[in-house]
Amino acid sequence: MAEVLGTRVDIMTRREVEQKISAYLKVKSEKSCFIVTANAEICYRAAKDPELRAVLNSADLCLPDSVGARWALRRQGIAAELYPGVELAEWILRQGFSVYVLGAKPEVLARLRFPNIVGKHHGFFDADAEKSILAEIQRLQPQVILAALGAGKQELWLSRHKNSLKSLLIGVGGAIDVISGCKRRAPKIFRKAGLEWFYRLLREPQRLFRQLNLLRFCLAVLREKQGD
Repeated sequence: MAEVLGTRVDIMTRREVEQKISAYLKVKSEKSCFIVTANAEICYRAAKDPELRAVLNSADLCLPDSVGARWALRRQGIAAELYPGVELAEWILRQGFSVYVLGAKPEVLARLRFPNIVGKHHGFFDADAEKSILAEIQRLQPQVILAALGAGKQELWLSRHKNSLKSLLIGVGGAIDVISGCKRRAPKIFRKAGLEWFYRLLREPQRLFRQLNLLRFCLAVLREKQGD
């Protein structure tokens, strides 16, 4: 276990993560299992938001999700293997576990076709619709709930309801857009170079303001180290 700007991060290999998930899903547990995929942006936001930080630190697993998180860990002398949320979500979908998908746009969900998806609902809902969603989830009893409500919001939502949802709970951000084919993931050459964020910025210039958080994250990590 380690920390990135106050957010606990679990250091595990992909194989260990997959084994832990498989072991949990093989047993009909009476408790949920809450997994966070932590990238640089959410770690930075959590450093500024005590409620979000508490939620992330309450997760059963918090996995490093980005090169920024890996860089921060490396500065502490910790080698971490990444398991990006999009790859974890796709692995789960391809294992055949029953899955409920909450979030993304309706047109994205329409293109998300896996036979083991037992239910799905877009991410635009009010309090009344939320009650219906929760009732549907209770009726369907999926093994896994993938929440694609946006970083931070999805973790807060899952944490708020985890005591009543006896499933594996994972916030996956924009992963559903990619898995459905609505958005293209960065080519491997960008990913290997640690420049997936740059590729996304080139394709979506409107992300510039959000990407500034990466710079703020780096500065916060450097300041933290200097303060030791």
